Amino acid sequence: MISEDAISLLRKTPPFSLLDDETIRNMVRRSLMEFYPKGHVILRQNGPAPDHLSIIRNGDVKIFVKTNEGEEILVDRRTEGDFFGLRSIVCGHISRETVVAKRDTSCY
Repeated sequence: MISEDAISLLRKTPPFSLLDDETIRNMVRRSLMEFYPKGHVILRQNGPAPDHLSIIRNGDVKIFVKTNEGEEILVDRRTEGDFFGLRSIVCGHISRETVVAKRDTSCY
């Protein structure tokens, strides 16, 4: 069952692991699962900011920025239990980095 899987993931993923079970269950009830095939651009630098945080269930993503000269600068690589989108949500109306699925990736 997807909800039990999501609850299990959050229970072992900081900072969500610090939350009580009722709060985690409420979060999961409002969650959706998204699938991104390998190579899919999930967020694009200077594109619209996400309206939600994505927690990686499986797979992994590459996060990078492009310079004005077109050079890619790797910011991070995230995998199961990691999340992305927070910085863009907090910082404003645009995505600060590009996020690309490096493998088939599922997120809550």
